Amino acid sequence: MAEHTSLKVWLVPPLNRGGLQEQFEQTAAALAQLGVSVHVGDASAAAPNEIVHLFDAPAIFETLQQFLTARAQGARIVVNPVYWNATRFFQQGLAGIDEPRGAQADLEERIRHVQRQAEYAARKLIFCHADALLPLSPSEAALVAHDFDAPRDRMIIAPNGIGSVFAQPHSGDSFAQKYGVRDFILCAGRLDAVKNQLALLRALRDESVALVLIGKAETPEYLDLCQRQAQLSQGRVLFVPSLPREELAAAYAAARVHALVSWFDVAPLAALEAAASGCRVVLTSESGGRDYFGDDAWYCDPGDDLSIRHAVCAAYAAPANPALRERVVREFTWTHAAEQTKRAYELAQDAPRAEPDDYLAQAQSALAELAELAVLQDESRAQLWQEKESLARERDAYANGRVINTLNVLNRALKR
Repeated sequence: MAEHTSLKVWLVPPLNRGGLQEQFEQTAAALAQLGVSVHVGDASAAAPNEIVHLFDAPAIFETLQQFLTARAQGARIVVNPVYWNATRFFQQGLAGIDEPRGAQADLEERIRHVQRQAEYAARKLIFCHADALLPLSPSEAALVAHDFDAPRDRMIIAPNGIGSVFAQPHSGDSFAQKYGVRDFILCAGRLDAVKNQLALLRALRDESVALVLIGKAETPEYLDLCQRQAQLSQGRVLFVPSLPREELAAAYAAARVHALVSWFDVAPLAALEAAASGCRVVLTSESGGRDYFGDDAWYCDPGDDLSIRHAVCAAYAAPANPALRERVVREFTWTHAAEQTKRAYELAQDAPRAEPDDYLAQAQSALAELAELAVLQDESRAQLWQEKESLARERDAYANGRVINTLNVLNRALKR
């Protein structure tokens, strides 16, 4: 490998303000400490052979725009895939929660199907042709390689870290006094169908222990479902909005168990923070959590309420595990994550510049899928204008902001 005297990197920030934003901010700060020249901005600012680091692969259409822009600039591209196979979620997790209904049900179902195809095509293009990938765990790396045939030799594992506020001891007294609970079951994360809090509420309905859900609700409909389920619970249920880091650290310290029973969770940052605060940890089996915790956590099937209940109750009955806390604080640091990230930058700089034979074919496939999605969204908007003008305007904003813009960028890239 060639010697790298300096690295200038453009970090493209995520749209997501949750765990990805924390990862972005902490990684940027740690990279600067390692001497990397860090700049936050758009891929269009990059010069040839500079690094463009894309964090927000979950927002895949926006990431595709940045990817194509970076390629046009001649930059080297590093991507955090943040990927887990969501098939079970689409097949089971949305049942009874977010299913197409009404006059447009068939069209909406077609749109969702085509959108998933377009997202797959966009991910395949990015994951197969980035100069380096930064999976958060070996399990995620294996999935990216399997599902997209992405080259394993371009991947550097960069596990999540924990912030210093969570590595410090906390008593939990401030949270306990404010909310009147201690030794409760906690779930910290946005309230939505993916995080699966509704199943957690169902699974613990007959338990007398308090359950605290911390996080912003993504939709009022899902919040309503959870609140109605909470009314059936034997124990107390608290819904708490998103908290600043210090208050969240106090919540972890006051809790006994932290449970994330998501339909998928790539590498749950909240579980690391909770473990560093002394919580017993329950995780979904649909995640890379086992790569972090091994046998020091309890695992459950997100589609099986009994599995969730057994895992949470077993964790609650278990003694504290100080060794886990010490290991998490010692091993999962943002400095280590930044060191691995820097290795990926060096790998990207050394990557061959020859155009792979299949790039154009994959780009054209993504273009075709996006074009089909745009047509279906136009059809949907036309129907909505006849039914409800305000909803049609919302769909217009969504389509124009994500699909149409990406389609135009991809089309221009293929014409070069």
